[in-house]
Amino acid sequence: MRVAFDGILMLKDTSFGKIGKRYKLPERAVPLQPAQCHLTLVDWRILQPYSDILKDPSFQYPPIPKIQFENKIWHRVKHDGTKESWALKVTPSTQKALEKFVEVIMRDLGIKTRENRIFHISLANLTGKPRDSVR
Repeated sequence: MRVAFDGILMLKDTSFGKIGKRYKLPERAVPLQPAQCHLTLVDWRILQPYSDILKDPSFQYPPIPKIQFENKIWHRVKHDGTKESWALKVTPSTQKALEKFVEVIMRDLGIKTRENRIFHISLANLTGKPRDSVR
């Protein structure tokens, strides 16, 4: 498992792409490609001014906590009905650990903004494109 920065700060792991195969999804759900499955840590809008720091290989991240997922699909629909996503939320203990993990990164960057984020990996949406998942 590794921290990656590509506009957003995320966790990537080859196992994320395999997890979705354990679940039956409706026909309209288009799975994300395994290489596109990730766990978003911090939104790009917060990180935009800090992208040079995050791209610098000398920036040190704290140790990544153990990641565990709940064993049920989290189905979300955008309020206007234009997007749907199927995801797996992390367990409550992983949620707390990731909140602390992100808090250390934000503090190290000097960011005071806090996101209220439910950590999860998206498995599918209506198009199969990661950016088309419900935020």
